[in-house]
Amino acid sequence: MLCHREPRVFSGPEGVAFYEELLAAYYRARGARSHRIATGAGDSVHVLERPGRGDLPPMMLVHGFSASGASQYGAFSERLLPHVRQLVLPDLPGHGLSTIPVGGLDPERMADALVRTMDEVLAEPTIVFASSMAGGCVNPRNEVCATCCNCAVIAAVMVG
Repeated sequence: MLCHREPRVFSGPEGVAFYEELLAAYYRARGARSHRIATGAGDSVHVLERPGRGDLPPMMLVHGFSASGASQYGAFSERLLPHVRQLVLPDLPGHGLSTIPVGGLDPERMADALVRTMDEVLAEPTIVFASSMAGGCVNPRNEVCATCCNCAVIAAVMVG
């Protein structure tokens, strides 16, 4: 006789965390380094770093609202790997596997955490592409971004 059990349904925050853990495990199995960058007061940003096979500069892809680096850019990143030396996919605070800042989410905290992540992870000039909400964090006119000297922002699109 077959065992009949109800399937476990993951929903809400538990489901999102499960999905993000699966994505991170998938990319670790494909050679990614999954780690956290301390951004202050016990907060951390999750980062996936993937070695590329090309000669172009490293590239950082920063996701938009309610996404993560892996969920928004995972499939696209596969197409970039043959061309760039390194690919960096951070999860902004409160997204993916990053923690929610103790003081809550606001644009300034998100921008500060992203700059700290860039300073920690980027060892050479890097192309940064940011979309949606992240575009506001790395907008070239934003003085917060001016503190990071290793990046060349090629696209920062903020919607809304």
